[in-house]
Amino acid sequence: QKEQELTNSLTTAKNDKRVKEQELAQTKIEFNQQLKQINSLFDPSAQYFTEPISFNGLYKELGKKLTEKSELEKNLTKQLEQINQQNTQLTKQKEVLTTLAQELTNQDQPIQELEELLK
Repeated sequence: QKEQELTNSLTTAKNDKRVKEQELAQTKIEFNQQLKQINSLFDPSAQYFTEPISFNGLYKELGKKLTEKSELEKNLTKQLEQINQQNTQLTKQKEVLTTLAQELTNQDQPIQELEELLK
């Protein structure tokens, strides 16, 4: 009976191994297809490659894109800082103008009162 159980276990293990090997083979095929699609974005002739794909071009291109994005981000951050500084300056100027307008209004009232008295 133990021998039968061991045989069954061995058969099950072999079947599991075969299924896993098939799954692995299918996964490799799918991975390589997806890899060709990705690499084709950087090198259109990659779809015709029959040899394993070298990642060097992909890495270089991604590194280049990352550097470009980093520089763009720095430039945008710098521009945003400048805009914020200008906004702060404009806010201060607006406060000064508001104060001046209020002072002019306050100075205008006595003049109007005098004009009324002179009529």
